[in-house]
Amino acid sequence: MGGGNEGHPIVFLDIDGVLNVSRRIATLRTARVRRDGSTYNRSPEWHTIWQFQPAAIAALAEIIAATGARLVLSSTWRRREDARERLLTHGVVGPWHEDWRTDAERDGRGRQIERWLRRHGKPDYVVIDDRAAALADHAERLVETAFRVGLTAEDAKQAIDLLVSGRAGSTRGGGGGGLVGPSGASKRRGTLHAALPPQL
Repeated sequence: MGGGNEGHPIVFLDIDGVLNVSRRIATLRTARVRRDGSTYNRSPEWHTIWQFQPAAIAALAEIIAATGARLVLSSTWRRREDARERLLTHGVVGPWHEDWRTDAERDGRGRQIERWLRRHGKPDYVVIDDRAAALADHAERLVETAFRVGLTAEDAKQAIDLLVSGRAGSTRGGGGGGLVGPSGASKRRGTLHAALPPQL
């Protein structure tokens, strides 16, 4: 799952909200019977499920094929020793950098990424994540996904443009270098996740 690392750009990869996306589904409940014998429908029960998206995994593979990037896990998934093996079962094959995850400190994802970069001589990189607020120091290298959509082909093009030419391939964000959403607006919908992903 690894490979040579020297000279390759880095993709700092979040999982939930990037490859693994939440969906709200409704379960219909049986009708109730009133005392007079008539029936009425009850409101459905809503559940949140998490599913890996083949289109998002294909978009990640396109980034790797176009740039020769190596993956580094910046997600909470990094806390598991078997994270790469579990991701492989969903089609995430790498290649991974030999130092394949950021550290276990709990002082913020941006700082974790910065320490990793310093350890490895600050190679070219992008961050793919659905939480821009935690990554303000890396805004110019951020490809922000919509957490109910995940990584798209358009997101992949932005990441490739950053890694190949060092700049965003789109002017959607205006004069700044940050990759936000259409007309510079954040692509996140709402301010809070509707449900937390499975604990790892």
